[in-house]
Amino acid sequence: MTTFWRNWMLAWCLGVTLFGLVLAGAGFAETSGPAQALIDRMNGEPLPLDRPLRFAIGLQGALSIAIAGLAWGAIRGADALGPDGAPVWRLLLWSMLAWYVIDSAISCANGFWLNAVSNTLLMVALLVPLMASGVLRSATPARV
Repeated sequence: MTTFWRNWMLAWCLGVTLFGLVLAGAGFAETSGPAQALIDRMNGEPLPLDRPLRFAIGLQGALSIAIAGLAWGAIRGADALGPDGAPVWRLLLWSMLAWYVIDSAISCANGFWLNAVSNTLLMVALLVPLMASGVLRSATPARV
C-alpha cells in the first residue's frame, strides 16, 4: 500500500475516532451538546437524551473508538504483511460490510435514515483505498 492510501486509511480511522468521541460525549450531560445536535439533526426534531439513551449512545461512541483502533491495527498488520496481507484486508472489509448492513437497516427501520447515508459515505471512504490500492488481491495462493 502506498503512503497516500495508508494516510487515507489513517484519516479514516481518525474520523471514526472523532465521531466516536462525539457519541461517547452523550453519556454525560456535561459533554452531550455535540451528540445532541447530531442526533436532533438525524431525527429531524429534538430527541431528549434520557438515561437509557445516554447509555446506548455513549456505548456506541466507545464501540466506534474501539472499531477505529482495531481497524488501524488490522491496517498496519496487513500492510506489514505486504501481498500476504490480503486475507486480513478482506476480513476488515467483510467486518465493516456486516456493520454497514446491520447498522443501516436498524437506522432506517427506526427513522434515522440520515445515519444510513453517513454510513454509506463512511463505507465508500473505506472502499476507495481498498479497491484502488489492490490490497484485496492475494499474491500467494490460499492455504487450505
